[in-house]
Amino acid sequence: MDSVNPVEKQIEVALASGELTPTEGVGEPFNTLDNDPGWWPKSLLRREQAAEHLIDVRASRERRFALAVSADDFTEAREILASLNAEVVAWNDRVEEEYRLAPIGEITLLNERESARR
Repeated sequence: MDSVNPVEKQIEVALASGELTPTEGVGEPFNTLDNDPGWWPKSLLRREQAAEHLIDVRASRERRFALAVSADDFTEAREILASLNAEVVAWNDRVEEEYRLAPIGEITLLNERESARR
């Protein structure tokens, strides 16, 4: 007699009816678990460090943007903004998506400079 796991049977029925759709990687091993037994604490430490540094990166970004807004001419302001955005891109390359920052556009810079003049 062939014994069928009731959970497996429910999964098969749900897949056949379209109630459940297969997801990518189903049935494949977790590579992080297989390759590095310390993956979880390392991942946690990386996330905590990113969260702590995010505060500093945001503060630096705000200070640099304020310098761009108050720059004497727009060429200097654009250079400051380009440097700031290059640092944002470098930051984004090092961290997970939830800690990424958006670059600041020139239109935002123009609007802020205009508001500051009023």
